[in-house]
Amino acid sequence: MASLDDFFVSTYIPTAVEIERANRIRLAVYAYAYEYESTSLISDGEFDELSKKIDLTISTGNSKIDKWFKKNFEPDTGMWIRKHPELDKVKALCYQYINGFDSCYRVGNVVYEKIKA
Repeated sequence: MASLDDFFVSTYIPTAVEIERANRIRLAVYAYAYEYESTSLISDGEFDELSKKIDLTISTGNSKIDKWFKKNFEPDTGMWIRKHPELDKVKALCYQYINGFDSCYRVGNVVYEKIKA
């Protein structure tokens, strides 16, 4: 399985906003997998380390999610994912990650598995 880090590879040095945005997405996918799919994509220690990197003072350009993170994010648990305002998007990304990005396609927020011939 490819790493979510591979998904965010850049040919340039990312800005603090890009790093923060990527970390929040990664953490949301990991939390969703654990809380809803009973799947640990990373160790508890790795989750804790990534949680500590979340910087709520950085605006990611999505004011709705920034406000939500400031109000609901708890670095010591993944339970906050259950209240995520874009849970459908997190679910779709998690499904794509678990099943392989090449095995799925997306129409809007719905992810479909490709039929294998």
